[in-house]
Amino acid sequence: HELFTKRNLSMVDSILKFSKEQTLFCVVGAGHLGGGSGILRILEKNGFVVRSIKHNISKGASKEKNEFKNIKHYTLKDTIVKLNATFPGKPNLKIEKDKSKTYTYSEFGQGNHYSIEIIPHNEKEKIEDLANIHISNSKGIPAIKKTLETDEVIVDGISDNYIYGLHHIRIMQNDKYHILIKATGGNKFMSSERFKKFFGSIWFYE
Repeated sequence: HELFTKRNLSMVDSILKFSKEQTLFCVVGAGHLGGGSGILRILEKNGFVVRSIKHNISKGASKEKNEFKNIKHYTLKDTIVKLNATFPGKPNLKIEKDKSKTYTYSEFGQGNHYSIEIIPHNEKEKIEDLANIHISNSKGIPAIKKTLETDEVIVDGISDNYIYGLHHIRIMQNDKYHILIKATGGNKFMSSERFKKFFGSIWFYE
């Protein structure tokens, strides 16, 4: 009586209370389910419709699931900008009226976010000007300007704003476009080197 019946009533009281406010997912020991004083019967007496859901055990993953799991990356080639990039998956594309466009990809489950914003070139703006606008953080970590092996000049940094929160950012440009590359995620992601793999996959081609 103490171990099951009284505890069953207490559990149902909680279920009744919280189910009025939100959808619930409850996990209980099997001993609390069956019998006339079990949770299932008490819920029925309180107007709930109780039904069982049969589980299925397949011999292997479906074709669709295997195809999804096998997608490890997506190589993007923007033929207008002449830009190559490798995302963890297929990105979404948004094009603005000013002809700027943004490719974005968020990893399912992990919440890590990757983006490339492409802005038509304003010849008055230098890469240092863009860095001053887009790279700023409360930790005082400075932006770093460097030249890659491809002779492309880039600026790397860490920035913090209300849209992306804390994020890694790289700025590139050619004679027609400014490129803002961003990668962000949880503490584990931000403390790792994973963003460098994404940044390193992005370059201009002829």
